[in-house]
Amino acid sequence: MTGTARTAHLCLVQPEGYVHSLALADPLQYVKRQLERLGVQVTAGKNRLVKHSINFVFGAHLGFEQRWLDEFNCVLVNLEQLGTDGSAMPSSYLDLLRRATVVDYHEDNLTAYRDQRATRGVPLIPFGFAPYLYEGFVDVPLDQRPIDLLFIGSLTPRRVRVLQELQQHGISVASPNAVLYGPERDRLVRSSKAVLNIGAYDSPRFEQVRASIVMSCGTPLLSERRGPLGESAAGYEDVVDWLDIDDIAHYFLNEFGSPTQLSRAEEQLDRFRSHECIDAYADMWSVVATQKSGPLQEGFPNAVHVIERSGQYRPGALNVSSNENLHPDVLVGPSEAPTTPWVVDTQRWGKVVINEGALSHITLGFVELGGLPTAWFSAALSMLRDGGRLSFDWPLGRDVAPVEAVCERHWESGHCFERFEVLSSIPCDVNGQPCDDTRADRLRITLTKRPCTDQETTRARSAAEGLLLT
Repeated sequence: MTGTARTAHLCLVQPEGYVHSLALADPLQYVKRQLERLGVQVTAGKNRLVKHSINFVFGAHLGFEQRWLDEFNCVLVNLEQLGTDGSAMPSSYLDLLRRATVVDYHEDNLTAYRDQRATRGVPLIPFGFAPYLYEGFVDVPLDQRPIDLLFIGSLTPRRVRVLQELQQHGISVASPNAVLYGPERDRLVRSSKAVLNIGAYDSPRFEQVRASIVMSCGTPLLSERRGPLGESAAGYEDVVDWLDIDDIAHYFLNEFGSPTQLSRAEEQLDRFRSHECIDAYADMWSVVATQKSGPLQEGFPNAVHVIERSGQYRPGALNVSSNENLHPDVLVGPSEAPTTPWVVDTQRWGKVVINEGALSHITLGFVELGGLPTAWFSAALSMLRDGGRLSFDWPLGRDVAPVEAVCERHWESGHCFERFEVLSSIPCDVNGQPCDDTRADRLRITLTKRPCTDQETTRARSAAEGLLLT
């Protein structure tokens, strides 16, 4: 692999308040460990792309702008079931896959976004034994575990039908009563004699990621079998008990939990721990590391987001905070607001220069009751272009009059020739998403910058402390 890039950044896409993005943290961790074994320097983070690395993007279907493919060296990791018998993905996601460098987990997905001749250029990545999920934990014998049978995953209509059928036969299937991912979910898996795998959709594709997690935790997987496993999942052929979904109750009534089944399960887990995938990852890396040498064009943020007031990094903005634990693009002092031209060095874009009138949007997140961040109001009036917007979240039920007063008295922030006016006030829920009044937790206030009228400028000259002769 001489001459190929040696750094990678793994990006997990997580829309604000969307907990189910954490399901992608497991395959991200697995890919990270495999790349590190190959000697690649790897970083990882949510919603962040890095300029001088190959960016592996997990969850692009949840929100990824096509222009970022031109601004950053990106590889989209598709873990969704695509096609007429798979999950319903928006056409915009398939368009994204057609344009991007992609790695996939199953060959049957490829024709949804590549023609037949181009599918050979998409590397397939398997998911096998993850030693970090097994080592260091007490491996309790299967017959001593308190949970007989566990189901984890979203309850699609197809899965609900199968679980209801088992229940009608008196077969109890435990399931978390809350959304759990990561170590909290893994503790349940390690407490179970087995985990049941039922396909979410009519697609016959095997859920490798779930199998890798469950069996790496030292727990057998019992799975329906609906077709060939495929090239990347071939290692699961002889380490899983395969069930006939049309007669699934028979297995649990007559075989599950017997000494024969438990002994076979232990043997299957031992074989699974030799399921090695490193060669496939070496092949994948040799392909993606030589396809591009860097961004096709320079990226540049046209928005600034003050992350410390919301806690949610925004991919399309230059993220600013005084709290280094929020991993902002730019670290500023607690009460510091920038002046133009603002010159900063960032990991994402490299050196960034923001001149007067350069930005289209500035967001401040949630503004506490302590008062308006007037220093940022002044900075925003300088950095925004005419028609640019300043947005922030305001406590529900609090009078908006103080905001209007700051807009009216624009000269107090040193601006006599431009000002803000209130454009909109929209109710939002606890996650900052627009909603109806019954679920509102806050108001999203948006101001727009405009030039002052001659009358407003004259009033500013009169009210300002300084003598404004020009």
